[in-house]
Amino acid sequence: MSTSNGASAPRSAIPPIVGQRDDERSSAFTTAVVDVLSQYLPASRPQLVSAADARRIGVLIATDQQDVAIMQAESAEALFLAKPPFTDIRQAPLRIIVAFGSHVLVCRPDFMARHAFLVAKALAEHKERLPAPAAAPEGVVPAHRGSHAFFAGEEMPND
Repeated sequence: MSTSNGASAPRSAIPPIVGQRDDERSSAFTTAVVDVLSQYLPASRPQLVSAADARRIGVLIATDQQDVAIMQAESAEALFLAKPPFTDIRQAPLRIIVAFGSHVLVCRPDFMARHAFLVAKALAEHKERLPAPAAAPEGVVPAHRGSHAFFAGEEMPND
């Protein structure tokens, strides 16, 4: 199946995208990401769910209860490095799909690389529909390998 812009859509739905209820900007990003993916990557069937705060998102990702979330960039870094409020979560399995400046779209490393590529592509190509443009991840938290492939101009992974 192809999307409206010619990219192949994921064969299955991506997991729900978790937003943060106590952060209005996070909620705005989560809503915009779900809207963009719904329109330009419809086979992904994106859904929005919300968690109370960054701590709850960190727990959900680290314990394999959720796969994809929007977090403040500093919270994602704190989770990855086991800094407060995540000091009890060691070696959090975290990667970044896209960066939005103050916020990032994070996922677990086992999120399909093909899906990360397509999500990064859709968000980067429709950045005008987001509160801030989607850009390549940078910083302490590594880019997901699918996202890295997209932003590096490489072929889409086939996993």
